[in-house]
Amino acid sequence: MVYIEKTKVKTEGFRFMKPELAPDVPGAESFILTFYFKKKEKGNPVISIVSVEGKEFYGRLEIVDKFRKNHALSYACTIDGLDEIIREDNDD
Repeated sequence: MVYIEKTKVKTEGFRFMKPELAPDVPGAESFILTFYFKKKEKGNPVISIVSVEGKEFYGRLEIVDKFRKNHALSYACTIDGLDEIIREDNDD
């Protein structure tokens, strides 16, 4: 589960974080995306989106697609603590 907010501050036009760390910004164009990964026999896991909850706004689907393609897997690894393991492995 990830909190995603549309913002002009970031170059990609959105920022994302754990829902419990999300700022309380009145009127912010934001939503919660719930997803999981399904392992394939070969290649990267496939993302499965369970739900998108929150405000409807122009460009929301493009943000979901951009997050899915570019950040979802690395975000999930960070949340699961796997990024530390990966970093340590690269240092060897």
